[in-house]
Amino acid sequence: MWLSEERSIFFSDLDSAQSRKLFRKFVRRWNSGKLKKKYYSGIQSSSLRHSSQTDYKWKVSSEDKDKLTSVCDQVSSWTSASSFKHEQEPSSSVIGPRVIGPVMKPAKRDPYKEEEEFERQREHLKKERKEYRKYNEMVMDEILPKATGFAAKIEKKRARVEARREREISPDFNESTLMGGATSDIKAKLMTEQKQREHRAQAASQKIIDYQAKEKARVAAILEQARANKKEGSLW
Repeated sequence: MWLSEERSIFFSDLDSAQSRKLFRKFVRRWNSGKLKKKYYSGIQSSSLRHSSQTDYKWKVSSEDKDKLTSVCDQVSSWTSASSFKHEQEPSSSVIGPRVIGPVMKPAKRDPYKEEEEFERQREHLKKERKEYRKYNEMVMDEILPKATGFAAKIEKKRARVEARREREISPDFNESTLMGGATSDIKAKLMTEQKQREHRAQAASQKIIDYQAKEKARVAAILEQARANKKEGSLW
């Protein structure tokens, strides 16, 4: 009907390519709302001319034409009543046949909103990971308290040795290294340091003893000299 009224063209005069081209143009005008109101509100069958799709002239008598018009009007009234009834009824979960018509354009994407949503989710995930690490550290401190003082230093040294051994482990390593030779070296070093401290303490103690002995001998010599001088009648 749009072709015959707006372009004075019939489908019978067009090939398939021309028909598709004109149909796309009709869809664009439909979506942009540039068609007449009657195309959106609905067209009664009685208002359609029989020559809307073809220019062929049907040989129909006046009586048959009246009957055909009456039947078309009745069918149109039934269709309108059925459409009104469906509009008044609430929507149901029953899936019916798809309504054929011009396709509406999809909603336009907003890249800024999508980026904001992505950043919000990323910050939320980052916060959750931070809270999990903090909670995990708290639990581990309750279960296995960290060492302090000299024991903490030994533990750090042992951890460094173990990490270095894991990085450098290879078939060329000897059995003592694989079975804990590095730990034995640390123990030996600690024992050596302890012995050295004890030796220095003993040496200092011996020096004090020797000094006290020398002082005692010097005082005894002075007293002996004083007694000798007294016997000789000195002024002392």
